[in-house]
Amino acid sequence: MKSTVETTLACRRVHWGIFVLPILPLGATILAIVPAMLVVNLFKNMLRPIGSEIAIPYISHIIALLALPGVTVCIALLVIVFIAYNRSSVTLTDRRLHYRIGLVSCTSGELPLSNVDAIFLSDSLLGRLLGYGTITVTTVGGLIIPFYYVPDIVEFHRILQKAIDNSRHLSQPESKPAQASAPDAARYMPKA
Repeated sequence: MKSTVETTLACRRVHWGIFVLPILPLGATILAIVPAMLVVNLFKNMLRPIGSEIAIPYISHIIALLALPGVTVCIALLVIVFIAYNRSSVTLTDRRLHYRIGLVSCTSGELPLSNVDAIFLSDSLLGRLLGYGTITVTTVGGLIIPFYYVPDIVEFHRILQKAIDNSRHLSQPESKPAQASAPDAARYMPKA
């Protein structure tokens, strides 16, 4: 007898490693600004005792203003990634795989586990270091659904594979025991 209540087996949010790509340009921009400002302030302090002033007294402010557009773009990307992080999730039940991924181009839906044909795992070097990867699910109809930045993909794959196996066993009809049929002479008679 089939149960009508679905059981949630796993609910995963996108891994925090999604923030690495927007943080790298922000860090590079800040690392480029700080030494330039330190050098300018060093020259100002070196020339101050001899009474000489630099021709542009606010050069460190100008350097900061030149870097402001890059920092603004990086922070905007970080905010967009944060919103996408909060809105993305993958939920596995004993019958379905529910997913909602993305912000600008949002993909959401549910996939019955009985329709899953194959599961592929892939992880990059950074993904292995931080503990995330990509799970790609192919369906019986040929649809390919990639799930990016899934934390602990090996564990999620194990739970998903077990749920698919259980789903397939539940969806197969129970076979009735074969009944011994009495010899029937009617099957040898010509059809009219």
